[in-house]
Amino acid sequence: MLKKHSDKAANMLNKVKAAFTEKNAKVAISVLTAATVLAAGGFFWSAQSYQAEAMYAAYDEAQLQEQLEMATELQTLRLQLAQAQAENETLRTEKETNEDLAAAQQALSEGLSLEYIGEYKTTAYCCEVYPHICGGNGVTASGTVPTPGITCAADWNVLPPGTWLYIEDVGVRRVEDSGSAIKGNRLDIAIDTHENALRWSGMGTHRVWVLLPAEE
Repeated sequence: MLKKHSDKAANMLNKVKAAFTEKNAKVAISVLTAATVLAAGGFFWSAQSYQAEAMYAAYDEAQLQEQLEMATELQTLRLQLAQAQAENETLRTEKETNEDLAAAQQALSEGLSLEYIGEYKTTAYCCEVYPHICGGNGVTASGTVPTPGITCAADWNVLPPGTWLYIEDVGVRRVEDSGSAIKGNRLDIAIDTHENALRWSGMGTHRVWVLLPAEE
């Protein structure tokens, strides 16, 4: 648009030169006036264009700022949610630990004693019945049905089947199963589903005690 105005102004200036050559001062003045007005109009349009671009830029900047603020607020909410979930998980773990301790204390009150046998590496497997890595035949090596909250697998050369254990932060379990990878100070804890076994929070090293009949 600006180029169009400039070209028209240039054409008119050429006509001005021609008019003076022909000594037609009136025509020259008329053409010169028109060229001046046209050139001024072109500069005015250009100024309006720059002003519009500035307004659009300010609008885009305001929108960008608003989007950044919304993104920051969303990130803050996500962090708060993650913190709340972590706190809930901590409370759940503490609750389970307290319940396990209560069960162990109940067992002791019924005439049992504890014998510390050291630290054991603890993993998990599931009780779901279908062919997969956990076995899935629905029967333990000792012939019992694997039961979440009771059954665990151990090295029978170290802990024979039928041994009751108290596993710190896990609870009371009974040795009913074995496994080719469960050797030495290793325990494998029966969990209800394969998904829960994969994400079981008890994996790691735990102190372990054997529950024994109290001496008379």
